[in-house]
Amino acid sequence: MKRLSIILLAAAAFLLSSCLEEEVSVAKLEIQLALPEESVGVDICDVTVRLQNKSLQLFYESHPDASGQVCFEVQPGKYDVTASAYYKSTRVAVNGSMEEFLLTE
Repeated sequence: MKRLSIILLAAAAFLLSSCLEEEVSVAKLEIQLALPEESVGVDICDVTVRLQNKSLQLFYESHPDASGQVCFEVQPGKYDVTASAYYKSTRVAVNGSMEEFLLTE
C-alpha cells in the first residue's frame, strides 16, 4: 500500500510539472509618433495606438507620452499597428497604419 502511494504521488508530481507553462519570449516594440507641423491645437497624447498580433488575435492599446513615444512588450510575431485620434474642437483627424510587420526578439 505504501509503495502504491509513492507511485501515485510521483505520477501526480510529474503530471503537475508537465502542466506548467513554458516561458514565453517577449520583444520590446517602440513606436515614435510625429504630427505634421500644421497640426496646431492637437495633443499627441490623445492618439490611440492599437497593436494586433495577426496569428494569436491578441490586441494591445496604448497612448503616447508627451514626446510621442509608445512602448509595448509583446510576443514576437506578425503585427498590424494603427494610430488614430479625432479632435472635435479643431475638426482634425489623425490616422496612420502599418500592416503585417514582423517583430523579432
